[in-house]
Amino acid sequence: MKANQEAIRLHLFPFSLGDRASAWFHSLEVGSITSWDQIRRAFLARFFAHSKTVQLRNQITQFTQKDGESFYDAWKCFKEMLRLCPHHGLEKFLIIHSFYNGLVHTTKIYIDAAADGALMNKTYTTTYALIEDMAQNHYQWTSERVITVSSPSKEETCMYEISSLDHLAAKVDALTQKFD
Repeated sequence: MKANQEAIRLHLFPFSLGDRASAWFHSLEVGSITSWDQIRRAFLARFFAHSKTVQLRNQITQFTQKDGESFYDAWKCFKEMLRLCPHHGLEKFLIIHSFYNGLVHTTKIYIDAAADGALMNKTYTTTYALIEDMAQNHYQWTSERVITVSSPSKEETCMYEISSLDHLAAKVDALTQKFD
């Protein structure tokens, strides 16, 4: 079965290439590539210089959440770093550690609360699913709430700004109360 999947990959690979990569592929000597691993190594050697891979890997491991950056945006940015360097070679646990360690302190607190303890005590699969769910939930619920009193004077108009972390904390609090 694995040999069959490899043959399919090898057959479909040229269709995934753009201009320069396609020209490079068609310039290879016929029969010089006989396995998926060979084509993968040849492609990466040609289009991803070792220094570029090292630079992208360092960006992943040195990730930091920016001041004022939402949890959703931080996760989206981190996943984009991973997408830009799919051959990073980092262990799954190190990927999660890099993301978690780069978060601001308050975000870590909320994640640990949602994880019902320390996030880093969970398996990779559980941790990734939790982060993904929290990010999606954060994305769906991020908005400013504006409450306006009918026929308002200047003093009667109230605008409540609720930060995404406050909103997340309220949701964690509500879930905690629900299960108590």
